[in-house]
Amino acid sequence: MNHIAYCIQWMDVDYLKSVEVGWEPPALKNKKSDVIKLLVKAYADVEKTVSGFD
Repeated sequence: MNHIAYCIQWMDVDYLKSVEVGWEPPALKNKKSDVIKLLVKAYADVEKTVSGFD
């Protein structure tokens, strides 16, 4: 799930915002609550980006 959260954030920056960044996932989070926070933030960031498009 860590990988999915990072991938969502990476695609938001790399594809949606057109800012080329390297693939450098952070250290894994093992607590379920930490992973859920990462996923919620990743989806919120994409939603914010997409809502700015016409």
